[in-house]
Amino acid sequence: ELTTITVPASFNTDQIRDTIEAAKIAGFNPERLKILPEPIAALFDFINDQAMFCKEDRLIDIAEPKRFLVFDIGGGTCDVAVVDVHQDANSLKIEEKAIGRYDELGGVDFDNWACEYLMNKFFEENRIRKGDITSEEFEEMKTKLTNFCERAKESISSEIEFYFDSSSKQDFDNIYYEQSIPNFYKKNMVAFKITKKEYDMATNGLYYQPRIIQRFLPNASKFKNIESPIHETLKKENISINSIDYVFATGGMSQYIRVRERLKEIFRKDKILMPQKPLEAVARGAAVYNYYNI
Repeated sequence: ELTTITVPASFNTDQIRDTIEAAKIAGFNPERLKILPEPIAALFDFINDQAMFCKEDRLIDIAEPKRFLVFDIGGGTCDVAVVDVHQDANSLKIEEKAIGRYDELGGVDFDNWACEYLMNKFFEENRIRKGDITSEEFEEMKTKLTNFCERAKESISSEIEFYFDSSSKQDFDNIYYEQSIPNFYKKNMVAFKITKKEYDMATNGLYYQPRIIQRFLPNASKFKNIESPIHETLKKENISINSIDYVFATGGMSQYIRVRERLKEIFRKDKILMPQKPLEAVARGAAVYNYYNI
């Protein structure tokens, strides 16, 4: 029986080879091994879920070949895959057209930018100068505030999903997260609050490709964004953005609404497809892979 092992799309040939070697040591038959990129596995899960619905309720129609762009952004990596998909009865044909691997962009960057915004705000409001704290104190404060920003992003996302699933109307910009951080400054507890509007403002640069990219600069990380990996992947394989029929977003950071809204703008789509269970999509996709005649 075929064994499916998923790997990040960012894995290179050596990393995939090492994964296969590890599987051999674990007792798996290398002749019956399938290495599946995580974005493709998540797409398998979505397609399998859609098959459970009646034809009229499905979000996709792959009776004829359709082109998907899979945008997978997690905590620290961003993978882009373009695949052509065609399903005929129980036969599912997936052909990879392009894979873009960007292992320096993820949810942690959004949290770091939000942290920088709150840190600057705190320093200004309390008239703290650089020389007032040691580098060790600053790094400890930064770590605590970055963790706060990660929790804020997750809390805001959960609240927005709640209102999406209910009949309630809500101004999403004013949704906020607040919490007191113990021993934050000079052993004092400090209360922090951030709204969705502030979080989006602080991280705005991560959504747009800069007009001029100067990668040689020391602060080149400031030029990270979710748009460049998409355009670079399409350009590398000479794929027109207009040829994309569906955009499928997966990975933890894709659950944040601003990411999906930006993808709608880039592709001029009314809807961005998402897995029903984002945190389980890759594992579920690997599990159902063998049920299709690939």
